[in-house]
Amino acid sequence: IADGIITVYPFMGYEPVRPKAVQKYLTDEELQRLMTTPLHRQTLYLVRDMFLFSCFTGISYRDMRSLTKENLSLAEDGTWWIKSARQKTKIEFEIPLLDLPLQILKKYSDAVSDNRLLPMYCNSNMNLYLKEIARICNINRPLVFHTSRHYRLFFSLKMNSLRRSIS
Repeated sequence: IADGIITVYPFMGYEPVRPKAVQKYLTDEELQRLMTTPLHRQTLYLVRDMFLFSCFTGISYRDMRSLTKENLSLAEDGTWWIKSARQKTKIEFEIPLLDLPLQILKKYSDAVSDNRLLPMYCNSNMNLYLKEIARICNINRPLVFHTSRHYRLFFSLKMNSLRRSIS
């Protein structure tokens, strides 16, 4: 148009068909199934626990691998916190630990050497085991470790909207 080759914008009135967005977070019902379905191997229980820890803290796989006992701190009100910095961005974070993540930390407190908090497999193995867990729990979509972080975001948004509706 600017060069005079064409006189009308050729895409005027055109609306591209957008692909349907894929839901990345677990629903409450899927999370409940994931938490309560019996598994047949100890390895799967460990992977599920690590996934749930990430769901309820929002901490990424990479950051969970590097957590040590020095990252735990007890506040004056008795609340346990994880304080660290993202490996990817170096931005510091502080996360209060809810009951479930605390139980997971206690469960695996003696399972890890070299001062680490959690026994983590490599990410590809975690994702393979999560696919098996999803099949056992009848979750009919790909389940990878990163999905856990989306649940935390969804969980936070739900809690914020619930707080607004109460006040």
